[in-house]
Amino acid sequence: MTERAVDIPLASHREKVIIPRLYEVPWQPLLLEGGVRGPAIKMLSRGTGGAFHPDPAYPVATWISHLPPGWGDFELVYHPCVEESFVLGGTGWMGDRIRDPGYYACRPAGDPADGYQALGGACLICFWDQNEFEG
Repeated sequence: MTERAVDIPLASHREKVIIPRLYEVPWQPLLLEGGVRGPAIKMLSRGTGGAFHPDPAYPVATWISHLPPGWGDFELVYHPCVEESFVLGGTGWMGDRIRDPGYYACRPAGDPADGYQALGGACLICFWDQNEFEG
């Protein structure tokens, strides 16, 4: 049997994690195509590495997202990256059911997206294994 050495990446290559005071972090509005106002985010952490990708230079980000009442995303066909989200408040439709506070989802890259619509508005904490937002 031939043995080989395999480098196992650390869960995170960030030198330190800073826990921000959320009230000091500004909301960043995200404008969609045609200037349509979409969700707003509070970027909590942005760095490289992470548990979902072996490349220590691969970008990762964690943020809080506020979805305005009635806002929906029905254009996304497949998730472009690993996404984790946890519903902090509000209610929305995802796929065929309502997602309430406490709902957690982890979707791998390439997973079919089933759309999301915030009914009365929603607040989520999200992690993606890429810096989707440049704000």
